[in-house]
Amino acid sequence: MKNIQSIKPFQLVIIAIISALIQGLSNKYFYWGTGLIMYSGLFYYLIKEKPSHKTATLLLGTTFMLQGIILFFWMKEVANNYTGSNSATGVYLIFGLSLVLSIKTTIPFLFFNFIQQKQKRIAFLIIGTAACFVITDWLFSIIFKDIPWLLYFAGYTQSTNILFSQLAELGGVWIITFFVLIINIVISYLLISFKKNLLFFTIVIVALIHIYGYARIHTIKIPLSETINISLICDHSTPRLRWKEKNVNKYVHQLFDLNKEALKFNPDLVVWNEGVIPWSYQYDDDFLDEIVKQTDSANVEHMLSYFTMNEGFSFNSVYLFNNRGHVIDRNDKHLLLAGLEKPLWNVNSWQLSFFSDINKSKTIENSSIKPVKSAKGYRFGTLICNESLVDNITACFTLQDIDFFILIANNNWFVNTSTIKTHLYATRLRAIETRKSIVINSNMGYCGIINSKGELQDIVLNNKPEVLNVQINTNNRYSNYYTKKNIFLILSFFLMLIPLYKLKQ
Repeated sequence: MKNIQSIKPFQLVIIAIISALIQGLSNKYFYWGTGLIMYSGLFYYLIKEKPSHKTATLLLGTTFMLQGIILFFWMKEVANNYTGSNSATGVYLIFGLSLVLSIKTTIPFLFFNFIQQKQKRIAFLIIGTAACFVITDWLFSIIFKDIPWLLYFAGYTQSTNILFSQLAELGGVWIITFFVLIINIVISYLLISFKKNLLFFTIVIVALIHIYGYARIHTIKIPLSETINISLICDHSTPRLRWKEKNVNKYVHQLFDLNKEALKFNPDLVVWNEGVIPWSYQYDDDFLDEIVKQTDSANVEHMLSYFTMNEGFSFNSVYLFNNRGHVIDRNDKHLLLAGLEKPLWNVNSWQLSFFSDINKSKTIENSSIKPVKSAKGYRFGTLICNESLVDNITACFTLQDIDFFILIANNNWFVNTSTIKTHLYATRLRAIETRKSIVINSNMGYCGIINSKGELQDIVLNNKPEVLNVQINTNNRYSNYYTKKNIFLILSFFLMLIPLYKLKQ
């Protein structure tokens, strides 16, 4: 029997606008409640109308382009600050990123639209579609891992819900995405035809997830271990302060004052935020010499952010110094920002100015992921800015039995944007996945600790220079997150194939 259209064109427009608004706000601010229904309107339309793939693509593409504009509108001003150019660059960025994100999100919806017209078993359809979202997102994360603004996945909407977030230990953001999509699709079926068994299923699955999260938070045993006393020097400098020569003297003296304040806490380690030193490391650096003088006889180590020059190349580096200014260890950034710190897809013309202007040498990535080893016996993984958004990096560190993570970042270009919040809560999932605490020092962003349960400890958001003192316990227990994630991804691949079995001809 031929399907009769019951949804009029103007209603499609309303569905697209409302869906885009809910999705955009859910992904932008990680509203976990709306995240559980953000796709329901679109699934409702696809189930009710069973449109042609052309019509579905038009609706979905329009919706996700609108969502992209909501997500990326802040880039217009930021791009202008980076480049000093007119607004054209920002507009191109908004459109380009929205288009890429739209294509990615449309694919699993078209999979659903194709399968639903041939597969009678609704359970197979729901599970297979949720798995398709997982596989699509995972492949997307590999291709665009160095463009963090594109790493919006449905699972991240639940990162503000600490109970739901506990699922991350079983399969990362991917397993959370799986259940978020199941809930979204089931709710869309409920909107079409209210059935008690579907309502019961929805309530049970949401309840079980939260019960699991509550149980894990209250049953995780953190072994008694060494406590590390850490002072965070948060210089909270504005975007161009540290990069202008006329400001350097004033800026440096401010850093000296902050260091004196940090040493009052008698710390084991002083952590400075990313980019705090706007020049390359030299063993006879006057700034480092002054820090050593202030440190005097204190048994303290300093973790400082420097550029490292090496035969025409440079690295965005993290150095660990002892109280005499000698290098104990060093690690370099593994994942540079595409289009900023390195050309996009190695096309030299596809790189915004600023980074290339301040650093004339070519910045390259470190291919070796290894912990930084303190002279005091503990080991920690160093994450620089966007690296905390990539679970492969944190997983590699935990395979080497680190005690905790330290994340340093420079968010001063993104002040008053949602990026700062999404960075914090996406990082929360890394802590839960690996069950390792993360110390955060972000310039003009959030600073403090996310513990291994995902709890935010002493987290502060401030824009004035300050020193924070935090304590963290070492925890070198092995994490098998890598194995769990891979098992879940393989399972998702096969679950995606289930609705393709015995399709109705």
